[in-house]
Order: sequence, then C-alpha cells, then structure tokens
Amino acid sequence: MTTSDYLTQLQQDREDLVDNLETKGITGLTGDETFTELVPEVLNIPSGTPNWSTIGYSSTPQGVIDGYNYAKSIYDNWNASSQGTYAMFQNDRKLSIMPNVDTSNFITFEGMFEGCYALQSVPDFNFSSATMTRTMFKNCYGLISIGNYNTSKVTNMYRMFEGCQALTTVGSLNTSSATAVGSLFKNCTKLENVPILDLSKVVNNNDAIFYGCISLTDTSLNNILLSLISMTSYTGTKTFTTVTGLTSSQYPASKIQGLTNYQDFIEAGWTIGY
Repeated sequence: MTTSDYLTQLQQDREDLVDNLETKGITGLTGDETFTELVPEVLNIPSGTPNWSTIGYSSTPQGVIDGYNYAKSIYDNWNASSQGTYAMFQNDRKLSIMPNVDTSNFITFEGMFEGCYALQSVPDFNFSSATMTRTMFKNCYGLISIGNYNTSKVTNMYRMFEGCQALTTVGSLNTSSATAVGSLFKNCTKLENVPILDLSKVVNNNDAIFYGCISLTDTSLNNILLSLISMTSYTGTKTFTTVTGLTSSQYPASKIQGLTNYQDFIEAGWTIGY
C-alpha cells in the first residue's frame, strides 16, 4: 500500500467512525473531528440495555437476530412429509423470515401466511404437488418481492396476494392451471412489475384481479393486456375495467389505447369499458 493509499484509507476509517458514533447516539459531531478528538466520544457511547419505553415500546422490539432465531426453530422442526395444513402460520406476528424448507409434498398452501404482518422474506417454494394457494399471502403488509413460483398445478389462487401493500415485484407466476384468480393482487398499492399470466383456464366470477394496483408500469399494463387475451375460457363480459379492477382515474382509456398490445386486445373481443 502506498502512502497515498494509506492516507485515503485513514480518511475513510475516520468517516466510518463518525457515522458509527452517530448511530450509537453521539450527537454534535461535525464530521471533521480527528482521531484524537473522536476517542473521548467513544467513551460516551451509552451502555446497558436501551430504555425502549422512551420511544413507546413496552418491551424490546423484534430484531433481525430474533427473526433469524425464529426461522431457525421452524427449519429445525420442519416435517418434510407434511402435505400442508390450512393457515399454518396465519397471524403469526413473530415470523419475519421464512426459511427455505421442503414443501414438495404440500397439496395446500391455503392461508399459510395470511395476516403475517412482519413477514419480509420468503424463498422460492416447491409447489410440485400443490393445487391450492388461496389467500396464501393475504395481508402480508411487509412483503416486498416474490421470486419465481412454478405453481403449474395450482387451480385456486383466489386472493393469493391481496393486501400486500409493500409488494413491488413478482418474478414469474405459473397460472396455467388456475381457474380461480379473483382479487389475486387486490390492493397491492405499490405493485409495479407483474409478468404475463396464463389465464387460459380461468372461468367466470374472477374479477378485480388488479383492483387498487395504482403503481403499475406500462410494461406491466401491456403484460396485463396479453394476460386478458389468454382468457379464452372466461365466460363473463370481456371488459378491461371489470376483470382487472383498474379504474379510469388511474389508468384512463387514452393510456390503455397507447399500449403496444392494445389492438390485439381489441381484436380478441375485449373492451376498455370506461
């Protein structure tokens, strides 16, 4: 290391030390202190257990380590032969990290995480035996993204992601066997990215798939048009606003008409319906 590199590293170390002191509750630093000036500040770092009541907590809030330990206990006690049970973790407020466990024998994921407000991280589950994912993630307010879900045998996905208010991205979702997808992404207000869905098996009474999804990109809207074109078994009135649940105030007719796949959408017998 050259002298110049050494001095650059010292400068970075000093800046990092200032940042760390500030996160520990040390105030009044300008950022220009020398190491000699910073050493006494290290001695002022608060010690002991924080008084959580000063910020409105009656006990220590759940942290990353707690989330890991809870996930580890689930992993260590997992029954790989289980075929799944209804609402396995429903309303579990402690669950923030779901471990990558063997779900290859699961027939149902129904309600598995419904109401798990703290859930943030989930693996790419094995859906090879599953036929039911109804309300699986309903009202998982902290869930941000979903990976690639090969749900090729699942027939019922009703309200699977309803109310996932932080969800922004869905990787791939195999819907080739799904007959029920009503309110699939209802009130996913931050949802931006959705793939093309194969809705060729979907029948009537499966409306409001994207109701309340006010953040969709143009690419996702194009994917939605292609998804609707695939609804060859759908027996209801083929109206964009009814089936998707998207309103004219967020997605006016002019916006839909400007999309790349609009003409194919019209030729397939659909109308915007505003």
